Amino acid sequence: MRRTLLLAVTVAVVAVPAAFAKAAFPETIALPNGWQPEGIAIGRGTTFYVGSIPTGAVYRGDLRTGKGAPFVQGATGRAAVGVDFDRGLLFVAGGPTGKGFVYDARNGALVRELQLATGGGATFVNDVVVAKRAAWFTDSNRAVLY
Repeated sequence: MRRTLLLAVTVAVVAVPAAFAKAAFPETIALPNGWQPEGIAIGRGTTFYVGSIPTGAVYRGDLRTGKGAPFVQGATGRAAVGVDFDRGLLFVAGGPTGKGFVYDARNGALVRELQLATGGGATFVNDVVVAKRAAWFTDSNRAVLY
């Protein structure tokens, strides 16, 4: 009897979190019309950021509620491809611009614009990952890390 009761309690404990997780998060999150999403990063808690390729705009939302809004406005000469979050900063790979962008994750203000690719020619700064003391960007058209 004791073994059966323990098994029933264990199954119940495992089943409850799975059912809760399904109900707690939306299955899809709609982005604004015309948004061309690329790259996603998770900030603090359930906050997420996703870029839009052709304009450099960044959307910020909540994974639990599915609600959000454009956070960084798009601009001519910008692109948002890869995205990473670290210590209150949002790092964005700039695709064909050859740049990386760093934004304040609290208010969306541009902190720094990095000119990564130099010397002309095709470039596509595709992804970014933040390490302990640096942010590393990849370039899909050049065999380099910046």
